Amino acid sequence: MIIPFLVHTYSIYRFIVLSIGIIALLIGICLKNKGLIYKIPLYLLLLIILSLILDFLNYKIFKSSPIIAYKVKSSDKVATYNSLFYRIYDCNGKLVIDNYDRNYACQASDIPKISINEFLENPKQSYKEYKNKFVKLEGKIGSIIGASSLTLNAYTEAEEVKNGYVTFDLEKEVRVNELNINPSQYFNYDYVVIIGRVVSFDDTKAQTIYLDDAIVVDNHIYDNYELIVNNIDTDDILKKGDIYYVGISSIFYKYREDILYELDYLLSDKRESITNLIKNQEKEIINENDTLYKLKDYQIILCANKKTLLVNNRISKYDTLCENIEN
Repeated sequence: MIIPFLVHTYSIYRFIVLSIGIIALLIGICLKNKGLIYKIPLYLLLLIILSLILDFLNYKIFKSSPIIAYKVKSSDKVATYNSLFYRIYDCNGKLVIDNYDRNYACQASDIPKISINEFLENPKQSYKEYKNKFVKLEGKIGSIIGASSLTLNAYTEAEEVKNGYVTFDLEKEVRVNELNINPSQYFNYDYVVIIGRVVSFDDTKAQTIYLDDAIVVDNHIYDNYELIVNNIDTDDILKKGDIYYVGISSIFYKYREDILYELDYLLSDKRESITNLIKNQEKEIINENDTLYKLKDYQIILCANKKTLLVNNRISKYDTLCENIEN
């Protein structure tokens, strides 16, 4: 019983030797005290509890891999030791205890990224291959269910790359549970990277793979963008949502070659705001009651009549713009 605790690497042989030690000790007790044979189940339970305690103390004191645990290898750098009452992550050689109350604990880079379309090409096969393993998936959000769950669906890219729109395959999805997110910070069609443990599969209505112990990885896709302002030669006014474009056909935020969002779409979705756009910008009062903000690529006029104008930089006469909108 002692020998397995002196070896600190994970091996099935440690468990076998420990089991042999427990059995030998029970046989010894029976041979020496034949009248105590009826207490064998109690002794067995006590020895198992003692072994579990020693196994845990061995980890805490010596950072030893557990003996009484089932090892699941998620990648070359990540494995989990699943014991009865706790779980230990092996993060590229560093052991971290979980206690079954914390989500994925290793570095995100320790697990290779898989596109959702590749993962869901054959959902049943993916479930069999990755069951109980942690996977890192990049895909688009199909739906957001409160602060603890969202879905990633297989999808087909739209011909026009705009506002993240794709055609989702509602028959193939990954449902991510046990999240702790702020739903207002996530939107349908947005790219997201998720790490979670594959726990179950259901094909009753759609082919659904379920992930637990999940986290959202910050992919920084939406941190930076290139501003694209499509100016026109006339002073035509174009209304999009609650915004009026003057001498401008459209304004785009380009986050990546395949990620292009219209400004009016971002404003309507509340991912962007006029308040944020004019923050720390110099302002000028025009027509006594209207306010002009000169940005680098276009101008913003906040009219006294509560209208908001995005104006071509070449336009220098503002006297009647707000009045034209009002009429």
